[in-house]
Amino acid sequence: MVESNAWGTDLTTMAYVKLLNQSGVREFDLNDMKLVGGPKEKRIGRNAVDGIHTVGMGSSGAHGVIRFDGRNFTIVDEGSRNGTYLKRRRGVPVREERLVLDRPYVLQHGDELELGRPDHSGHLDRIRFYDGPIEIGPDNSSAVENPQAEIVLSVLDRTDSDNLRAAFDGILKISRILATHLQIEEMAKELMEQMPIVFPKGQRFMLFATVPNTRFLRLLARKSKGRRKLLSGDEDDDPTYSKTIYRQVVEERSAVIYTDMGNQNMAASIMEMEIRSIICAPVEAPDGRVLGMLQVDTDQRDRFMKSDLDVLKVIAQQVGAAMQMAELHSIALLQAQSQSEMKHAGEIASMFLPRGVPVVEGFEFWADYQPCEEVGGDFYHFTKVDSDRLAIGVCDVVGHGVSAALIMANLSGELKNMILTQRDPCDTLERLDAVFTPILNPPDSLNCRFFTISLAFLNVHDGTMQVTNGGHPYLVIRRADGKLEFPDRELSGRAIAMDFGDDYKELNRFETATVKLNPGDVAVYYSDGLIEADDIHRKPFGGLEDLRTFGDVVARTEGGPKAVGQAIMKRFKEFTAGAKISDDVTLVCFGPKPDFRPVSA
Repeated sequence: MVESNAWGTDLTTMAYVKLLNQSGVREFDLNDMKLVGGPKEKRIGRNAVDGIHTVGMGSSGAHGVIRFDGRNFTIVDEGSRNGTYLKRRRGVPVREERLVLDRPYVLQHGDELELGRPDHSGHLDRIRFYDGPIEIGPDNSSAVENPQAEIVLSVLDRTDSDNLRAAFDGILKISRILATHLQIEEMAKELMEQMPIVFPKGQRFMLFATVPNTRFLRLLARKSKGRRKLLSGDEDDDPTYSKTIYRQVVEERSAVIYTDMGNQNMAASIMEMEIRSIICAPVEAPDGRVLGMLQVDTDQRDRFMKSDLDVLKVIAQQVGAAMQMAELHSIALLQAQSQSEMKHAGEIASMFLPRGVPVVEGFEFWADYQPCEEVGGDFYHFTKVDSDRLAIGVCDVVGHGVSAALIMANLSGELKNMILTQRDPCDTLERLDAVFTPILNPPDSLNCRFFTISLAFLNVHDGTMQVTNGGHPYLVIRRADGKLEFPDRELSGRAIAMDFGDDYKELNRFETATVKLNPGDVAVYYSDGLIEADDIHRKPFGGLEDLRTFGDVVARTEGGPKAVGQAIMKRFKEFTAGAKISDDVTLVCFGPKPDFRPVSA
């Protein structure tokens, strides 16, 4: 039965950290932090005598703290002098990030923390975090932990030139196998066929792969011969591996050799299999990740030597490189397929945008849309309400990519229908909210999906415009004299489908303002992806209040909507050169031409 505490936290996982420095390796148990009434934090630093006590000069006296919130372990840098660096070995390549002061970071199994940078002697305190399943059974290892050194126990080291020559001939065959296969399972099977040639003393040969985010291994392939085959039973039987060996090989990245097994206090499962000698080596990828473990064992009296372990280490390095290459090949195939599908999705999504801008006597319109991925969640629209009015607006679905594009596709059709049936901007937004709230945030769900919208009904005869706002960045009007106005800045309203109850809706009912556009004026609608984009120094192009560079371009650019729109996008591209654009960018500009003559109703 799975044991849990009052939070429902699974207590069958072993949470601990290992501190690695020039003094050796020390392990600190964190499992008591999961218990009700137990400590909820463990301090780190050179002054943390009762916590994780560091010794490197790169670490600070009060460097940071590990906390448990009932669900996750987090690390917080509390103001260290030289910083804390988080290395996450999930994915390709290995990610390294310097922690922001006083900000909690959720720790994942296998994460490594570097406290500062190496001092003048090259020493550095490192902390590895483990939170994986408990492997039940005795652990009476007599090995000394050392994450960088090879572990060798009871080695009988002698050199046999004939055996070495045969071994390296076998390594050449293995090299050809690894170089010609991009399927891991096929590569593993052919590798096992060559292992008895390279290691004639071996009785059982196994290649394990790590299971992500756990402390388990899964068998990729194995080969048995002689009496070992009879002892291990059918080839389909589950293999056994030692917890002791797992820790030394996979967690500490060390090659190991055990001999005279009967004279050592090893795990009962190993003793029952009558194994006399084992050699194991970590299968490491070139990017530093441990992808698995290669093991050879025997029940014969002719035990493995140091030279056997050296050969196994060479093969394990080759296997690691081949496994990473196969992984990258698989990723490349998936990416190619995904890119093809995303390109097709982008082509479909573009069909929901207007085919062009309206052609209305006396007015000029201009629009631009640039998704940050193949498909995006921004949307602009022009809908003819009646013979006098044209609906204009911009929508922004939270997030981007395929999920946002699907919402946008549904929204594009619904919005047009709402405009034609409601004929009032406030009623249109109220109806949109009523329709999309149960779709995007159904009862009892934990979703938080919504979209923002700015909407205007423009009278094309006299230039008057009714504007309303649903949580979107406000409309900017540049008058002919260069003055900027924001007609919907003070309007009440709310994002569409963000359900905080009836009281919230009542306090944030949609409101309408009326504004008139005169000859030479330009109205500018945009998405937050434009104004919140940063340059390489993390300075925003706009900002929500002062508009900064964006507002300056709007105010200073002479000419009509096309001139203003092109000037904004030109300056935007210059401003963000070299920086990553992380959101969709939409811009719509419109206004009366200089020769526009309003017609009274």
